[in-house]
Amino acid sequence: MSIRRISLGPLETAIAADATILVPNNRIRDALLHAYAQRCDTEVFRTPKILGIDVWVRRVWDLAASHGLPAFAGRQPISSTEESFLWMEIIEAAQDRIPLLNPEETARAVSHAYQLLRQWQLEEKQGDVLTSHRVIPDIAVFLDWKAEFEAECERRQLISLADCLKVINRHCLNVGPLPLSNDFCLYSFLSPPPLYADLFASLEKHHSIQRINPEPPDTGIGGKHFKFDSWRDEISACCEWVEAILSVSPNAHIGIVGELDESRMREVKRRLNQTLDPQSLLQFDTAPNHMNSSQADAKLNDEALIHDGLLLLGLIREEQLSEEICRLLRSPFLLDEHTNWQARFQLERHLRRQLSDRCQLSELQFIAGQKDKDYYWP
Repeated sequence: MSIRRISLGPLETAIAADATILVPNNRIRDALLHAYAQRCDTEVFRTPKILGIDVWVRRVWDLAASHGLPAFAGRQPISSTEESFLWMEIIEAAQDRIPLLNPEETARAVSHAYQLLRQWQLEEKQGDVLTSHRVIPDIAVFLDWKAEFEAECERRQLISLADCLKVINRHCLNVGPLPLSNDFCLYSFLSPPPLYADLFASLEKHHSIQRINPEPPDTGIGGKHFKFDSWRDEISACCEWVEAILSVSPNAHIGIVGELDESRMREVKRRLNQTLDPQSLLQFDTAPNHMNSSQADAKLNDEALIHDGLLLLGLIREEQLSEEICRLLRSPFLLDEHTNWQARFQLERHLRRQLSDRCQLSELQFIAGQKDKDYYWP
């Protein structure tokens, strides 16, 4: 029996119309695509246009920049990792004035605070209140770092994702629509921050927007709370519960969620086997495994050979992740022993210095094809 994590019912019309479906995060996107794949009766199918909102914003920015729109062509969006590095640079430069034990953790916290400040439009709506809190040392330091971050982005012609949204909203409000062809469906945006709400309102002026919320789960049963005197009693009750379900639905897929370390996971599996299939305790390695664990079982994609093979197949795309290209350059599975490892090493160093987190395949081919360079590697 397949696992039903999320329902595609509310999205059937949007998928059939080939609309662009925007979701709050990649976790929901992956769940929807998994549900769609399970429903398809063929091994090959066309993937519906389901995108995380932040990924979509980056694509919209790149599209607008490629059309030469002035508000977009002059700035390069930065990834969350690049943004963290920029905050780190600013924070470490202030170490003489503001000594910190963990600048990296501080950079993450400050980056998150900056995103929240932008998403909830606190400067626009409560700017005076924010300024009045400068008497608090932590807030004063944050506002100073924020000003340095904005000045550094301006100097380097960079822009964060939150600021990308602000520019897109202003363009749609004051200039006109962006070069977008699809209609849009907003799925599971129950209470978006004001910055995202403004984006959706701007899109509605020029495009057909449909808002859809997930179907509420219908479990058919109420929740129950149990207390146990010991860990063994809890396992015994769990085994009895599983046995009762299987007696009614032998093919049921049952999930057990808990804080289980490796030793406890082994104990749970042993007790379940003892309860459900006592014969398997004597079969050792020949017994079939009917229990899967997100902790114990390795994914096929985690195997280095498979992972690198999938990266190689991904080279058919024009846009590439620089980190994945560098991994392929280091891969021992894809090249023979006569490969010029020195050239590959120099090419990787050059890419890490010159490229952002994303690059074009044509750009990579041009860089690697320069015969007069020590990183020439056709």
